[in-house]
Amino acid sequence: MKIEELSEEFNKVSDIRQLLLMHPDSKMVVDSCLHYMGDRVQHWFGKNFDIEVRTHREGSNTVFFHEISWKTVFNSVVADRYIWNDIGEAKIAAQKAGYKYFTWNQRIYSIATGYALQITTDDLDKR
Repeated sequence: MKIEELSEEFNKVSDIRQLLLMHPDSKMVVDSCLHYMGDRVQHWFGKNFDIEVRTHREGSNTVFFHEISWKTVFNSVVADRYIWNDIGEAKIAAQKAGYKYFTWNQRIYSIATGYALQITTDDLDKR
């Protein structure tokens, strides 16, 4: 969408929140808002939260911010060693235990996407 088109859409909407909620790329909207707030906010947010966007049938989106802390992250290191043979087994154990995130080699992974987050276990230990 070009900036002119976005401006036209903005003028049609009485509340900017409606435009942002209906925008097809909610992740981009969140990233843009964080960018606007500056590097310190982006860095802090990336070290504390994970963004999940769910699209609904009517075209609206819901954005969820999941806290990343030892409360929400399954630690795959037990007694200073792994009891799982590979990352897939650790993911399954974390999922069965009800966690959304798990650790592997000091990285934090999302169970939903399988991707590593920007944060490490060292970051969690510093809190």
